[in-house]
Amino acid sequence: MKLRSISIGAPRGNVLTALRGTLPALRRATVAVRPYAELATVVALAFLIGLFSSHFRSTDFNNYTRLADAMRHGHMWIDYPGAWLDAIEYNGKHYVVDGPFPALLMFPLVFVYGAQANQTTMALLVAAVCIGLAQRLLVKMHVARVPRLMLLLFLFAGTDMWWCAELGDVWFMAHLCAMTAVFAIFLELVGKRRGWVVGLLSLAAVFSRNVELFGIAFFAYALYTGDFARAASMDRGEPEPPAVDLRKTFRAFGAMLSLGVLCWIGYNEASWGTLFDIGHTVYFHQDSWGQATGYPFQFIYVPYQNY
Repeated sequence: MKLRSISIGAPRGNVLTALRGTLPALRRATVAVRPYAELATVVALAFLIGLFSSHFRSTDFNNYTRLADAMRHGHMWIDYPGAWLDAIEYNGKHYVVDGPFPALLMFPLVFVYGAQANQTTMALLVAAVCIGLAQRLLVKMHVARVPRLMLLLFLFAGTDMWWCAELGDVWFMAHLCAMTAVFAIFLELVGKRRGWVVGLLSLAAVFSRNVELFGIAFFAYALYTGDFARAASMDRGEPEPPAVDLRKTFRAFGAMLSLGVLCWIGYNEASWGTLFDIGHTVYFHQDSWGQATGYPFQFIYVPYQNY
């Protein structure tokens, strides 16, 4: 059989012309992907730095793992390891007094690993997500790249975020979840200003750290005025964002908050058999730092906030 030689080459000029034609498209693609490459980089760095500095530990103060595992088994009382864990005795069982949202985040790991699920790992993931949300917020606000990266570095290493993430203890997990929810709220406020989203994220913040309840009025004000979205548009040199239907927005915002109140009542009923949260009051009565009677929110404790 006689084989013919087949030329698969192409004239050099045609190849160069084709390459020159693709360069603008490659440049556009690079410009479009660059912010997300930065996002992926800072998120990965935050997680990996925290992971290695944690020495792959699993916190013993894993209240949220225990609460998620308890809910998985259909009850609210936890498997109590001893007096070193922050929990209260109530009706012969032991309960955690912290907000339930971080426990909900633990559900995927608890379903796989049960009571051995690593709460520190989830804390590291939450911190990395928080850094990612902060990066997107700064991009939306048109902060230049170098100042943006410096601010992200300060957020991670200049605040207690890194420390909270690498330990993952109950109080620190709650702090990280609340921070992440608040950054997500800010990101929504500079963007679409959807009432149900701000409401849902507000619940996530409050159900992590109850004091975030005082932030809801501020979030509602920012939702109403649109100042965040307007300022972000001005920083980008863009026209003012389109007006939103405030009646529809606040209807969704209020509906979500109302749903949150019902969920909180249900959580209290399941835990204490009461409409209101009595967990911190009972803890105050049982803890050696507290008092046998009275209420934990007292003016005498204000000086403690200075430390």
